[in-house]
Amino acid sequence: MIEGSTGNDIVYDFEDGTDRLDLDAFGIYTLAKLDAVASITQSGANTLIEFDVGGDTINIHNLNIGNQTDADFLL
Repeated sequence: MIEGSTGNDIVYDFEDGTDRLDLDAFGIYTLAKLDAVASITQSGANTLIEFDVGGDTINIHNLNIGNQTDADFLL
């Protein structure tokens, strides 16, 4: 679970297809909602999520942005 307003989080061992991110603290329940409140970019081999309000970031190591789906989030 990622908590809101905690600054910069780094996820080192996310396994696509196995792990899921819980962004409930941000009121995010779908990838479409995440797209509406944050910028999602590829940074090398990592996916970087930067929230528009509050400046929080989540850096997910070894996750290709093209592989992200709603299944990657705890809904």
